[in-house]
Amino acid sequence: MTGVDFEWQEPLDVYADGFVADLKPWDVGPETRALAELCLVLFNANEFVYVY
Repeated sequence: MTGVDFEWQEPLDVYADGFVADLKPWDVGPETRALAELCLVLFNANEFVYVY
């Protein structure tokens, strides 16, 4: 509790085996982002919650 900043990096085995990170929103094209936004709108629609 000295107030001095420090950083910790833990080596994980998963990164050693050719780990490829997931794509970020800014790494995909506009068509994919538009489709993702449409899906979010539909899932959040009130009518989607009350599907019989």
